Amino acid sequence: MECDGDVGPACEGRRVPGIHVDVEPWSHERQELRNARPVPRFFTPCRYPAGPIPVVVRLVWERDGVEVVRGRATAWTRQLVLVEVVDARLMVNGVWLALADVRRQASTESSSSTSSAST
Repeated sequence: MECDGDVGPACEGRRVPGIHVDVEPWSHERQELRNARPVPRFFTPCRYPAGPIPVVVRLVWERDGVEVVRGRATAWTRQLVLVEVVDARLMVNGVWLALADVRRQASTESSSSTSSAST
């Protein structure tokens, strides 16, 4: 059997330009966030120039489990927060989360001034 085309049993082990059968598809890393909420009908966006608020969020991935990461709150409702999270596992760069999964990130300025004052 002769290799006719880019892929197939006869082409196995043969390098074909532009075809990488040993590499997982781009969507292979995609995962669903178990604690993501649907986009609300109404919300309040963050005000500029102050911009997004630094936050720490709890994400629950379908395969990787619980992860705590930094993000930026860009909009909110009384019960939900839109957090900008850039991760290859997500199709988008933002996710709506319940308030219980989001907390404001401690200011780095106050922690650095406290540590320098104590030395």
